This record gives sequence, C-alpha cells and structure tokens, in this order.
Amino acid sequence: MPNTLTPPRQLIPRLKADDQDYEFYPTTGEILSRLITHMQSLEFRGASFLDIGAGNGKVLRAVKEAEVGIGSLYAIEKSPILCGQLDPEVFVIGTDFKEQTLFAKEVNILFSNPPYSVYEDWTEKILRENAARHVYLVIPDRWATDDRILQALKYRGILLPDDPQPEDASDDPRDWRFHRERRRPRVEIVGSFTFERSEDRTARARVHLLHIPMASDKDDAFERFFDEQFGDLKARFEGRTKDPDYFEKREQHKRKFDTLVVGENYPVAL
Repeated sequence: MPNTLTPPRQLIPRLKADDQDYEFYPTTGEILSRLITHMQSLEFRGASFLDIGAGNGKVLRAVKEAEVGIGSLYAIEKSPILCGQLDPEVFVIGTDFKEQTLFAKEVNILFSNPPYSVYEDWTEKILRENAARHVYLVIPDRWATDDRILQALKYRGILLPDDPQPEDASDDPRDWRFHRERRRPRVEIVGSFTFERSEDRTARARVHLLHIPMASDKDDAFERFFDEQFGDLKARFEGRTKDPDYFEKREQHKRKFDTLVVGENYPVAL
C-alpha cells in the first residue's frame, strides 16, 4: 500500500490545480459490491485484471482484498497524482488510453469506468481491440442506443441482452450444429446505479454495470483490427498471391517493358 492514501475528496482540488482532473469519479461502493458478487459467481483462479482509467486504484484494491481469484493487477492511468496512489503491486502498463493497442494487453479481465464525456470513444475502442475473456464496464445507461457501441458489439459477435440466439446455435461440440453456429455471448446488465449519493464525488450520472463475455481471443482481436485498418491492402495482396502464376507473369511483364527501351534500363534510356 502507498504510505499515505489520500481520500478522494482531498485529491480532487489537487487534481484540478495541476490540470489532472480527467473526470475522476471513483466507482462507488455500491457498484463495487455488485461487481465483486458477480466475479465470485464466475470462480476465477489466478486471473489477471486490468483497470483502464484506474484512478486512485479503488477498484484494484477492492478486487484484490475480496479474494475473488485475482492474481496480477494492471492499470492504465494518465494522472501522475493518481498513479502515486496505486498499490506498489499494481503494474502501470500505459498512461494515455488513446495511444494504447489493447489487443497486445493479454489479460483475463478488463474493467473500465471511463470519463463519461468520451465514454463512447472508450467503449468502442475497448470492445473492438481488447484481448480479454471478460469485460466489465460502468457506462451511462444510454449506451444501448449508441450506434458506434452497437456496431462494435456486432463486430465482436456479441448479442444485446434481448437478442435471440442464431437458429440452430449450440454449445455442445458433439452437436453437428456447434460446428456451423456456436451460441454467441451476450451483454449482461449486472445492475443499474447512480452517482447522486457517491461517497467520493457526486454526479447526476445514471449508469449500468455491464458484463461482456468476449467471443474471441487475442489472435482474433488482432486479426479483426488488422482487417479493419489494412483490409484493402490485405485484399489486394491476397488477390495477387492466390494466383499461382503471379510472380511469373510479373517477370514476363517486366521483360516486355525492358524490350521497349534502349539502354540498360528505362532511366538510362531517358
């Protein structure tokens, strides 16, 4: 533990004075209690836990002390003041969230209570890039009407709470339907909360605690990211290399071109 753990209400003036108040609204005790209860039901063993926007480490301390099967603790936090409040056993793996490549952060559980002015940006990036097995988010309850978030969930093959499973979906590898269409994970609304009575910093925000079991692993997260960023280049390359005669044809075209100029090559002919 740090030598002196400053209460959040005393930290806020310091954060504002140093221009480090990046919407620091610590997760409430009520939300933490529900989070821990839910994690206990999943029976984790030695799981790694990453908190994005970790603040003063309140969530990291809570999950560690609750003995819910957490091993390694990781954080991404921008404020040096708040990083100074983290337990020594927490490994800070990044500061500016926008600069992070999440598919390279291979953890079992990812948690985030993001700044609500940019929660859409954070949520979309987390959903599209993460390589975790489980994601917990504390975000405004209007998330379900945000097109970017809905598209990110669809991109990772995740259903909304009331979406039906695809026809013939199965969880049983012995079932022939399993190899055609597996049952897809879905968003779970663990609870609805407000910050109006927060013990640390009040706000009018009404939020959901979401649990999102991810449908894919690190390799799939990277492949999806690569396809999205470099899809056109990949398609052109694969289109060429799938032709077994591509390299021979390229040499033939080069030889034909060389015969059209006088000199060792085109630049010399010029």
